[in-house]
Amino acid sequence: MNEMIKIGIIGAGENTKKFHIPNFQKISNVEVVAVCNRSYESGKKVSDEFSIPKVYSNWKDLIQDEEINAVCIGTWPYMHEILVNESLKNKKHVMTEARMTHDLDSAKRMLEFAKSSPGLISQIVPSPMTLKFDKYIRKMISEKKIGDIIQIDIHINHQTPISLSGGYPDFDSDACSSAQDNFVVKIFADNGMYGVGETDTNPWGVKAILDSPGTHAMGRGFSDILIGKDPRNVQGLWHEMNEKTLMTSRRGL
Repeated sequence: MNEMIKIGIIGAGENTKKFHIPNFQKISNVEVVAVCNRSYESGKKVSDEFSIPKVYSNWKDLIQDEEINAVCIGTWPYMHEILVNESLKNKKHVMTEARMTHDLDSAKRMLEFAKSSPGLISQIVPSPMTLKFDKYIRKMISEKKIGDIIQIDIHINHQTPISLSGGYPDFDSDACSSAQDNFVVKIFADNGMYGVGETDTNPWGVKAILDSPGTHAMGRGFSDILIGKDPRNVQGLWHEMNEKTLMTSRRGL
């Protein structure tokens, strides 16, 4: 592609300055032409550091700049929805920093707006936490070495970092045990929220605690405690689960 792509930056924080701007500037047909930060002064510092010609004090002016083809958003997630949607309204391609946004409803609205903007690319920067493992996970899935995927957890010992070999992570098989039981619980709420938890305790014992009917005030099952409650009251639910399973969770398992 020979056409020059001109990018505007909204939110030039540490990650944007460390990765996005310098890597954009390494691409031959890409030019970073404008920046807008929390203040004009902080934007000017970024402009001077990376030789970006335009500095805006208002993100709306940057998005409406007809010279700009694409917008890179590096703000906090609560701003992502309005910045992404306004960029698309102004016929700009858009890339937003992870996380996508601040809640599920906002993410759904963003997705629908992106779908209604044909010809424009909407992209989310992948979270760096799993980059070392993504290729390995895709390989395992493609070779059908595992069944239906419900959840993936990766635990790293920070004293012995995982290295890469041929693009795949090296695991110390002698330090791992495949004999340990694992039980995954996924809970759905009527408002669309859900949560996933896991334990390496005996799965049948966990299932008994989940399904057990209440026998008295301190001997109730989790289903009996949780169903019908507001899932947003996390602290209250934790307290209730702790208090009402005293007869099983302290010594029973």
